[in-house]
Amino acid sequence: MRTYNLFPNYVFEGKLEITDENFQLIKKDLNDISNSGFVIDTNFGWITNKKKGLPYNSFKSMGLLMGNIFGDAIRKNYNLNEYNIDVIEPYLISIKPEHEFPINTERSRWYNGCVWLQTSNKGSNLILEDFSSRRYIGPPTIQHTKVIPSAKNKVVFWPSDIPWGMTPNVSYTDSICLIVTFLAPNINKKTNG
Repeated sequence: MRTYNLFPNYVFEGKLEITDENFQLIKKDLNDISNSGFVIDTNFGWITNKKKGLPYNSFKSMGLLMGNIFGDAIRKNYNLNEYNIDVIEPYLISIKPEHEFPINTERSRWYNGCVWLQTSNKGSNLILEDFSSRRYIGPPTIQHTKVIPSAKNKVVFWPSDIPWGMTPNVSYTDSICLIVTFLAPNINKKTNG
């Protein structure tokens, strides 16, 4: 009997290389934005308003850098010759100690990305859930939840149809992440010949 994957999902993990100079700028911008009108206070901490965008160049350039890293990973794994990937509505989330970010999905998107700008070994981790019918018909030994541990400057990309959230932050400091979503309006596969 043959076994194979059907409709596989790719999840990519890596690390953003951020210089000390850029990290200091990001730290300053995080402090400035948390005290500005660009954030919405929530029960878990705060989130920036997606419709207003990110006003600081450090976050904008980091979103573009994430787009480039994602584009390289996609090109290799999907055997693409050229691609046009749009970074849509980047935003920041800050999760207070003893709080979590609720499970959600980004509609009408292709992939999501997350980079932890501030965290610790006890900070909020990324949680990916499978709420499909497979959850109820499979054997109990199959896991339908994937937890991806946090690390400073760690970057993760996952398909947008997978519900995601952040686990409780059990550290003494806020966990802060930059979240981006991607559209892929124009993708051309490589052709042999």
